[in-house]
Amino acid sequence: MILDGRIRYVIAQPKDNIASLTKKYNLGSWELKKYNDTEIQMWKEGDRVYLQPKKRKGNENFVVADKKTTLWQISQDQCVKLKKLAKYNDLPLNAKVDKGTKIKLRN
Repeated sequence: MILDGRIRYVIAQPKDNIASLTKKYNLGSWELKKYNDTEIQMWKEGDRVYLQPKKRKGNENFVVADKKTTLWQISQDQCVKLKKLAKYNDLPLNAKVDKGTKIKLRN
């Protein structure tokens, strides 16, 4: 288990899924889905999987996407709730983000 500030998360391993992680960390599936802003049942190896709620704002004012990605992935990488990122940047929750795009992490 790793900490981002005070927020606990783990790095997804091969075949990690809702069932295995809820059992291992004694959480409900609804908690993992809520904390990670997702309905997916399985993560990709290397993804951050949060074990408690993410922050409302980032440590920095903004981040610049270093590759083509999604707002969800930036949310996971920066430990900021997806709904907050979407609001700060006036983007939909499922937004695709091009390389070089500046994404606000706080209002």
